[in-house]
Amino acid sequence: MTSLPQIPHERPITDNERLSIFPVSTEQTNIHSYVDSDWGNDKAHRRSVTGMAHMLAGGVIAYKSKYQATVALSSTEAEFTAAAEAGKTVLYLRSILQELGYPQYTPTTLYIDNQGALFMANAEQPTRRTRHMDTKTFALQQWTKEEKMTLQPLNTQRNISDHFTKALGRIKFYEQTDIIMGQRRPTWTNRQIR
Repeated sequence: MTSLPQIPHERPITDNERLSIFPVSTEQTNIHSYVDSDWGNDKAHRRSVTGMAHMLAGGVIAYKSKYQATVALSSTEAEFTAAAEAGKTVLYLRSILQELGYPQYTPTTLYIDNQGALFMANAEQPTRRTRHMDTKTFALQQWTKEEKMTLQPLNTQRNISDHFTKALGRIKFYEQTDIIMGQRRPTWTNRQIR
């Protein structure tokens, strides 16, 4: 009689990493979102891919992965376009939560890993160097001015929307999948996000 082969497997999630052990707080009724974009990695048409994940109460409630409508001339343009697309979804989710009795009194945090796009979103108006970009993406500036959302910097290694823009290595894929599926709490907290 032969024995079964020994096959290495993933480390199971410990009780300390499970979301169920963390107490319910008011932070769990506020949306926070992640957005990312690659820059022209598709060699067929060179359009960038937008990826976004919107979280509530420890799990993803909405996500999207889509080619952008136009070819971006820079990585900042691709990220800014992705942030504007994520902003539209944030406004939609805020209106749904309002109807369900969970109004969002504070601005929704949108985490982005591109400094140029972050500075453009927080600027008061488009600059000379951004006139070539589509006008509709600058609605993001209006939404931040109205305090419907705020854009915050995030380390690329911690951006779970990276999952929706490109193929990841095995370890990063499983790490982000566990967070997206609500099985594992991120190793960083809201105060340690940078």
